[in-house]
Amino acid sequence: MDLQKLNKSERLNEWAHMVSQCRNSGMTVKSWCAQHGISIKTYYYRLKRLCEAIGEKNESVSQNELEPVFAEITPANRSAIKDAVITVRFGNAEVVICNGAEPSAIEAAMLALSKIC
Repeated sequence: MDLQKLNKSERLNEWAHMVSQCRNSGMTVKSWCAQHGISIKTYYYRLKRLCEAIGEKNESVSQNELEPVFAEITPANRSAIKDAVITVRFGNAEVVICNGAEPSAIEAAMLALSKIC
C-alpha cells in the first residue's frame, strides 16, 4: 500500500471513530460538534466521505459474497421442541413455533422463510 492510500485509510479510520463517538454519545450532532470543537459542516463532510468509501468497498465485493447465509440455530433447551405448536417445512427449511413465541420472532421467521421459498 502506498503512502497516499495509507494516509487516506488512517484518515477514514479517524473519521469513523469520530462518527461512532458522536452517535454513541446520546447527544445531538450539533451539541457533540460544539463540545468537540468541530463544525457541523466538517462533521457531515467527513460522514459523506466515509459513506462513499464504504460504498466503494462494497462495490468491489463479488456478488457471491453478498448472498445471505443461513445458519441453523438450535434451542439451548431441546425440550422446547416438545412444546411446538406449529412446524412449517418447505424443502430443506423448517420453522418451529413454540408456545409463548414473540409475535415479532414469528414474523421475522416467516419473512425469512418467504424470501428463500
